Amino acid sequence: MQTISAPAFDFNIRVMLFSSAPMAALRALDVPGVMVCDIVSDARSLPERIARMQPHVLVLESAACHPAALCESILRANPACPPRVLACFDTDAPVDLPSVSDLPAYVRNVMCLPYGRLAAPSIPDRLSCAERLLDALGMPRTLRGYAAIAYGAALLSAFPPPAPPAHGWLYPLLAQRAQCSEGAVERRIRSAVESTWLRGSLQSQSALFGLSISPERGKPTNAELLCRLAVCVCERLYTS
Repeated sequence: MQTISAPAFDFNIRVMLFSSAPMAALRALDVPGVMVCDIVSDARSLPERIARMQPHVLVLESAACHPAALCESILRANPACPPRVLACFDTDAPVDLPSVSDLPAYVRNVMCLPYGRLAAPSIPDRLSCAERLLDALGMPRTLRGYAAIAYGAALLSAFPPPAPPAHGWLYPLLAQRAQCSEGAVERRIRSAVESTWLRGSLQSQSALFGLSISPERGKPTNAELLCRLAVCVCERLYTS
């Protein structure tokens, strides 16, 4: 197994576990410099526990990342200072998710900049930044996909890599917020992307996306746009 380098900190990293079977994670996190401050298994109590315990890192079972209501409650649990990082693990982790044995190193790594600032930007701050980026791209605010893209990018920016798959939780949440179907949200986002890449700012598109867009397609996919905007939100909020 590949060894993960882990930086040291001069304080205990407070970790909250959201898990129905936390014993493996507890054993892995029983290391100096990491303190498990709470274990939660009921999603309904999660917002209150986050606000009370103020964890630096919230570690979720990978399966726990999917329900839209859970993701929104995590990010809104304490608007003034939401959880600094959200991590995922799986006992049978694929390549892009840390395994339980890697949790201590992963927890320390996600505390590093740009995600390790103790005063993490709130969701409204992230949303405002995403809207400024869309305005720079030349996306009209009158497009129905504008609000979905801005809010989706704001939520994604709160997750350090690897973020949970968007189709598992983001589209249902955006559909619930817009009071429409998931398919309608996807079509609105796609239509907004097509309109922007036809009439928007070529200079801003090139500055944000560079050569990452397929020349054959000529525009980013929904997922590419949301993920790139989320990265840009982090870069601007954490380096300003």
